[in-house]
Order: sequence, then C-alpha cells, then structure tokens
Amino acid sequence: MRRPVIHATVTVASYGDLGVSSDGTVYAQATRVLVRDLRVCDSAQAPVVSTGSEGGDCSLSVLRNWELSIDVDRVLRAQGADPEVVRARQSAALGIAEQAISLGLGLLEPVVSSATFVVAEFRHQQLSLVGGGHLAGPLVAEHFRAAKSVVVALCTIGPALEAAVAGCFAEDPAMSVALDAVGSAAVDLLATAVCQQVDEQAEADGLRTTIPLSPGLVGWPLANGQRQLFALLDAGSVGVRLTESSLMMPQKSTSLAIGIGPDVEHAGEACDYCSMAATCRYRQDHIAHGA
Repeated sequence: MRRPVIHATVTVASYGDLGVSSDGTVYAQATRVLVRDLRVCDSAQAPVVSTGSEGGDCSLSVLRNWELSIDVDRVLRAQGADPEVVRARQSAALGIAEQAISLGLGLLEPVVSSATFVVAEFRHQQLSLVGGGHLAGPLVAEHFRAAKSVVVALCTIGPALEAAVAGCFAEDPAMSVALDAVGSAAVDLLATAVCQQVDEQAEADGLRTTIPLSPGLVGWPLANGQRQLFALLDAGSVGVRLTESSLMMPQKSTSLAIGIGPDVEHAGEACDYCSMAATCRYRQDHIAHGA
C-alpha cells in the first residue's frame, strides 16, 4: 500500500499540532490556521522540499519517498573506524558491516517533515518569522541575518532499526553496533539529501543558501534550538518526539535549518561548529556531500 505525501500551504496565527484526517480535512489543536493549496501526493512521486518560491507565508510538507544508498565505508566511519585500516587488517568488521547494511536497509523508514517560513525581521540575534515563531542564537545570527526565508526540517529513519539494535545486542553485540552505525549513516544521508534539494531549488530560483545549522552546534544551544524548531514543525506527523532533555526519539533523527536569500553566504561547513570536529572520522562524508 502506497503511503501519501501531504503538502499544504498555510498562514499560521498560533502554532499547535497540525494534521490531516483520512477524508482530507485539515485540523489543528489550540491554533488558528488558514490552509491553502492542500495536496495529498502519491509516495511514488519523488519528494521535493519546498523553498517557499511558490508564495505564501509558510509551506509545510511531509515527505516519505527517499532512496538512501549506504556503503561500507560510511558504516565503518560511523563506528569510529578507518576503512583503509580495517581492509588492511582484513578485519571481521568489514563483513559484519556488509551484513548490517543488508539487514538494516529493510528496517529503514526515512521520512522528513519540513516547513518554509518567510522572515519578518532580524533583530538582537533573533530571526522572527511571518506567522509566528523564531530562530535565535549567536550562530543563527551569524549565518541567517540576511535570509529572506528559512527552511526547517526534521529527518528520521523511524524506530524499527533502533528496535533491532536493542534486540540483538545481548546475542551479537558486534552486529548491534554495526546496525546502529547503519542508522547513523542513513539519517545523515537523509539530511544531506534534504540540504541538496534546498540548494538546488534555491539556485533554480536565483537565490543562495546558507550552510545547514542544527541545534547543539557551538553557538546554538541544543535545548533552545530544539524548542525553536519543534515549535515550527509537525513532529508528530513523522513519529518524532522531544524528551525533557531535548533529545529526539527515535534517536536516529536530526533537525536542521537553512537560510535562503539573494545575499546570504554559504560560509564554511556545519562541521566547523561541531565540538567533535577535530576527531570526527565522519567529517569527510559531510564535506564531500556539502552538508
């Protein structure tokens, strides 16, 4: 059975949980929402992240039709290993990684909730958005001050792989660790695909994009950033929730924001603002894919 992809263009007066019932009725809890251009699309269509060029104050999307290609090197690096060293030593980790990919691909349920907001104003390190909501912090101010719109996104691969990781740990801890690495690689690829779509659409519209920023990077505290993004997105539509400590469940999820406009700069890499940048073996994958 094909699952639908839901698109809606809305003007938001106050934000709550937005959803679509089986008969196509749009509903929202404790909020006032004017809905325009509601579309329920077949998941066989390629997912497209809106950059707001269609007009309107806010464009919401839930996208499910993602194809992720995971290779052994990514899985090994996600475990903190050097693929060249693993091959040189003819380590069993290579075969375990291959088995984990084969098993893990069938457990992935990649889905993205995204929204595009027009910027109302920038003041005092805070980007205020048309329809309510804001993004704020030193890192946001550094990169988004010239943005005319902002794409925010929540990416997840679902809970099935995490359940498998927990289920096999007692009997096969090596496979459990490798499966977990498959999940890390998958959600990273999903976020990269979203960023590439936003970049390509913005370029087609004659606009530029910033680097993607995620809560927890230096200059955008995790708790503050997650609250800001989750206030703008319908996390429930993709099965993600935020814990009291601002961690996402399922854990193989990531949130991000990208600024768009004619005068923004794509300065540096998101990895430059990560506290683990100096020791991360995974960084070369991020840079290679422009994430």
